[in-house]
Formats: sequence, C-alpha cells, structure tokens
Amino acid sequence: MRHVHMLQPNAIKKIWSALRYGLEQALPPTADQHFHSYTEILAEMMSGKAQCWVIYYTEDEQPCLCGFAVTFLRPDPLTKSKYLHVYAIYAFDSLEDEDWDRLYAVMIKFAKINNCSAITAFTNQHIVASQIKRLGGKSDWEYWYKEI
Repeated sequence: MRHVHMLQPNAIKKIWSALRYGLEQALPPTADQHFHSYTEILAEMMSGKAQCWVIYYTEDEQPCLCGFAVTFLRPDPLTKSKYLHVYAIYAFDSLEDEDWDRLYAVMIKFAKINNCSAITAFTNQHIVASQIKRLGGKSDWEYWYKEI
C-alpha cells in the first residue's frame, strides 16, 4: 500500500536530488529554470513556507518514493481569500486513483486547517488535469503567460 506524508523540513534535504529531478520536469512556466530557482524552492521548503507531500511505499523497511507535490499557502491580496496552491506535482511511477485520492484528502485536510477556501494548481500534464477533474476540480480558466 502506498502512503502520503508531508515531509518535515529536515527530511527534505535527504531526498533533494530526487525532488530536484522531479521539479525540473514539472515546474510551472512562471518559474525560472536556473540553479538559483531550485535553491530558492529548497529554502522555502526547508523554512516551512512551502510544503512537500510525498507518495511512497515501504519495501524491506525502506521507503520508496513514487511521487511528490510541492504546495504553498497563497493569499489573494484583493479578496483576502487564501488558497493552497499546488506549485508542482511529479510522479516517478504511475499513480493509481487511490494514490491521488490519498494525496487529495491530506491536502484538503491541511488546507482546511489553514483556513483555505480552495486548492489551486497549474499543470500542462494531461494525467494531472484528468485526475483533478475526476476529483471534482474545474479547469474553466486558461492561464496566460508571456516572457518579457
């Protein structure tokens, strides 16, 4: 059985190379893909300002990483609403619906504890978008991005 767990900041460095690889594949278009960007993401996770959720199973008493998501609490400066924003999500292995359900459940619980009114995300990955829709999420908006 696979599990979902929010890593404590001190555990993040132990799997940083795997996390960085996944981030390189799944960063949103708003992020620079430079070394300093990854250092900033690591610093935000280490400080607790961003959260790292891991999906894993145990084999021979050792955890095996299947995937992860990086989130942060995002206030809306105009309405004062707060959201849990999924910054990046990546799977090293195929995830079953049950894995997505577990991830979604723990994120919802965390979001509610932190007085969030919704979970938001950007993705260009079809599987992520289809799972979001399966879980009741909407994708009614388009995201506009233009480098300058």
